[in-house]
Amino acid sequence: MEPFLDNILIYIIFSPLLAAAVLLLMPRDEKPLLRWLALIFSLGTLALILVAWFNYDRVDAGFQFQIVQEWFPQLGSSFHLGVDGISLPMLLLTGILTPLAILASFKIEDKAKQYLILFLILEAAMLGLFVSLDLLVFFVFWEFGLVPMYFLIRYWGGKDRKYASFKFMIYTMAGSLGLLLAIQVMGLAMGTFVTMTAVDDSRDRAEEAIGRAYEEIDRLVRIFSRHDSATPLSLLNQEGVLPDAPPELIDLVRRSAAFHNLSRGADCPGEGEQSSAGER
Repeated sequence: MEPFLDNILIYIIFSPLLAAAVLLLMPRDEKPLLRWLALIFSLGTLALILVAWFNYDRVDAGFQFQIVQEWFPQLGSSFHLGVDGISLPMLLLTGILTPLAILASFKIEDKAKQYLILFLILEAAMLGLFVSLDLLVFFVFWEFGLVPMYFLIRYWGGKDRKYASFKFMIYTMAGSLGLLLAIQVMGLAMGTFVTMTAVDDSRDRAEEAIGRAYEEIDRLVRIFSRHDSATPLSLLNQEGVLPDAPPELIDLVRRSAAFHNLSRGADCPGEGEQSSAGER
């Protein structure tokens, strides 16, 4: 049992990929068989996650089931996996939602084989994302998950799915560029891409950085409180900022902005009088 538990995270991550490979070899016309196989394989992944869940030592606050293999020693990066009390519930949530999502997708008839394969690949990427303890490994799983997500939106999305997939690609490319640059800066500054080592070696610097971040947030809040036109709610309230959002969301944002303006006027009555006097 010990060797099995020592590699449980590998089994959890790659079991959906194995399922996707099996589905790839199946004939596309056997849609009922493909659906049930995908569901059974996803339940198998959930069973592996439950094994990790019940064997997790809740007394130990550290990372467990760790796997460390050399990857890029020149960069200080390694294939480092592990779970703690935060990432393990995320694994369980992913393992529960994936079979439910596949079960809800039984009605899909158009390219069902490709859909199920992409969905299983997406599950593997999400599972790897939650157990990554190395920032470069985290980035690889992050990018790996964007590919099936793009195609799922592009071919099986709702109305305007082509436009939505294009926006998804643009936004995620921009975000991934910023994420990669931030990871490189952190790796060079800390001398390692392993998150645990970075935190342990730079706790004082991290606390100092957090303190500066709080000061900056406080400064921005004060600026926003003095200049209502620059508040996030007011910016979202402008025409054209949320063109693709549902009408209910747009209405909620605008009502919130209006309530925010009224509450500020009630709290600062002198401000309205000064602005009206300035206009006169």
